[in-house]
Amino acid sequence: MDAEGHLDLDLLTIGSFARAVGLPTSALRHYDECGLLVPARTDASTGYRYYTPALEQRGRLIAMMRGVGVPIEQMRLVLDGDAEQARDVLAGLAAGREQEALRTREALGEVLTRLERQRPQPAVRLRASGPVLAAALQQVRTAADTAAASPLAAVLLDARDGLLDVVATNRHWLARRVLGVRAEGDGEARVVLGLPTVDDLVDRLERSREVDLVLRAGEGLTVATGADALEIAGDPRPYPSYRLVLDALDPPGSTVLVPAESLVRAVTRAHRAVVLLRYGERFRVGDVEVPAVVAGAGLEVGFRSSLLLRALGSCVGRKVQVDISAADRPAVLTSPDQPGFEALVMPTLERP
Repeated sequence: MDAEGHLDLDLLTIGSFARAVGLPTSALRHYDECGLLVPARTDASTGYRYYTPALEQRGRLIAMMRGVGVPIEQMRLVLDGDAEQARDVLAGLAAGREQEALRTREALGEVLTRLERQRPQPAVRLRASGPVLAAALQQVRTAADTAAASPLAAVLLDARDGLLDVVATNRHWLARRVLGVRAEGDGEARVVLGLPTVDDLVDRLERSREVDLVLRAGEGLTVATGADALEIAGDPRPYPSYRLVLDALDPPGSTVLVPAESLVRAVTRAHRAVVLLRYGERFRVGDVEVPAVVAGAGLEVGFRSSLLLRALGSCVGRKVQVDISAADRPAVLTSPDQPGFEALVMPTLERP
């Protein structure tokens, strides 16, 4: 009631307000005490809190930030600061969460890798085309780390279910080529090969029509061509469990199919360290429209130009498809001209 004893229809009880904005009443009491969301009126005799509809927008924004764990002091900066300050705070939080998610995936992947190495696994025998395997190794090699001492200066051969995954990554982007092979049995094995070993192996494979491979998990690889067999030691250092990253990918919200040459030319001519891909009714690289087939929601995603160009360079075919689920999630590059290959590229929150 108001000061004259009339029923005030513009005031909501704490329970009604809590349901309207999606917050528990205990949280509303706490936010009142810390001054983040103060009710329009508090009854002096009963202590009951009352809220006006004008507070609903602030309450809903608080509920959204609370749902993703934003601390109260940063909520205050977002709600009470200017627009530029709010953008800076939210961008900083998103970048921190992105790094935290990456560390989590890496830690869980390391646990899985070590568990897999503890399990005794039989050797996996398979037969593959020498030139095709050589091409796959060269194709993904560009995604490997260039620092010689890095455990990621390597290529992973991962045999499973009659398929051979050829994988390389430097944590900023990942390339994978899946090859169909003739396998004996249904075992699994992963072997990591350092880049110098990969280069020597490519030369041998290119001169062999077919090769017989024996993968011994965590140990190495035997490559046989007729009566000639070569024993290759694997790199014993743990390699990331890339399948965790692939399994965690969300369905794409935006997709573009674009001539690869046009996209490379547009990124190159932007002459910027960071380039924006803009999905909408038209597809743009920065402010330049690029002819393409676009589907899905409008989205703006930033990439380091050098990184995106290396990933595009690994794609084979006249056209490339770029799938995006969100501005802070990896882009997936594929080509309809080469099924079985994909590249994942991490975006950046930086802007030109």
